[in-house]
This record gives sequence, C-alpha cells and structure tokens, in this order.
Amino acid sequence: MVKITLIMWLNWIVVSVGYYGISLGIGDVGPNVFINFLLVSLVEIPSYIFATLTIDHLGRKTLYVFCVMLTGVGCLAAAFLEDDSAIKTTLSLIGRQQ
Repeated sequence: MVKITLIMWLNWIVVSVGYYGISLGIGDVGPNVFINFLLVSLVEIPSYIFATLTIDHLGRKTLYVFCVMLTGVGCLAAAFLEDDSAIKTTLSLIGRQQ
C-alpha cells in the first residue's frame, strides 16, 4: 500500500507541474498570445466531454494512461518543430488536454 501511495503521490506532482509548465509556456507557441489563450481555454471543453463519455467504457486507469501518453507525445513532437507553425500550436494544444 505504501508503494502505490508513493507512486500516486509522485505521479500527481509530475502531472501538476507539467500542466502548470504547459500553461505558462503557451504564450510562446504562436504569434498572438490572446488567440493562444482562447484556444487553450476552448480545448478543455472537448477533453472534459471525452473523459466523461469514455471513462465508463475504458475505466479510470486506461483513460488516464491514454491521456498522459497523448500529452507526452504531443509535447515531445511540438518541442522539435519550428516556432509559429500551425502544427506546433495543434500539438501543443493536444499536449495541454490532460
């Protein structure tokens, strides 16, 4: 039980710091900070709907692993693209959907 608690504690801290870091860095993704903020705010709505509709079918663990992996792939792919591209903005928004 201690092992599971420590793993969940560490996972919670990593996800929280990652989410906070992505939120702070979203202004550097595209040319317009205000449009980026609007897109970041709007991307949360489909992610909440997706999670609500699929949690009963996939389960908590599977959905969590899927969302964390999707976030990781989106952020890693966006890190290697040039600045101010639509693909980088899209991948950053995918990485933010956690």
